[in-house]
Amino acid sequence: MHTTASDGFFSPSEVVKKSFDAGLRIISITDHDSIDGLKEAKEYAKNLNIDVINGIELSAEFEDKEVHILGYFFDETNSEFTLKIDEFKNQRYQRIINFVEKLNQKQISISIDDVLEFSKTGTLGRPHIAQALIKKGYASNFYEVFSKFLGNDSSFYVKKNFLAPETAFDLIHRAGGVCIIAHPGAFSEKALSHFVKSGVDGFEVNHPSLSSEQKKFYHEFVRKNHLIGTGGSDFHGGRRNDEINLGKYYIPAARVELLKQRAMNLN
Repeated sequence: MHTTASDGFFSPSEVVKKSFDAGLRIISITDHDSIDGLKEAKEYAKNLNIDVINGIELSAEFEDKEVHILGYFFDETNSEFTLKIDEFKNQRYQRIINFVEKLNQKQISISIDDVLEFSKTGTLGRPHIAQALIKKGYASNFYEVFSKFLGNDSSFYVKKNFLAPETAFDLIHRAGGVCIIAHPGAFSEKALSHFVKSGVDGFEVNHPSLSSEQKKFYHEFVRKNHLIGTGGSDFHGGRRNDEINLGKYYIPAARVELLKQRAMNLN
């Protein structure tokens, strides 16, 4: 799940409340390149008796395809980890400036201050640009603004700075966490083999983007490779189907404990 700390529509507290209402009692917020929402989420979760697991989502690239890598149970005070997250935050800021400049070149009147208005933490993502564009009347909702301006195929698109998968795995492992490949449906056998050899701890086996056949494949894949299968709704808010997905894509509490034990065994 994602919050306004990176590329989500709702605040960390709102995400926790929505999770509670959906029947979830153990959750992780995996904002892109940011852990800024963790403190607020954990504080609010105390009132609802929900466990919030440390989480993050890092962007890597392999075979010219974007790889999203989820980190769980890491130590958020690890200095090497937090310094790298600060570096990611600066890179994201520069990327949004580049987006704004491209939009301005096409007479779309938007400034970095307009975008910052929608980020409480200063960690910026495309949804913050989307909210600014909607406020200014260039689109009526998230779906429209991403279709017109912010999608990966848009002429305004600015590519991210990507890590190598093994670099992301190492960063999370060195902070005491476990690494999971998010929504893995489009990867080749070569890529899957590379992830396993590079030290990944598991794959999402329950995700809105996976077909029934893909879910069966990944359940069997993690079993054969002695990895852990996880689940997640990939909830961002402000997008079609997000609300109905929340609470449907989960794993048993016992599997969460396996993740925790795997993280502890790495230390």
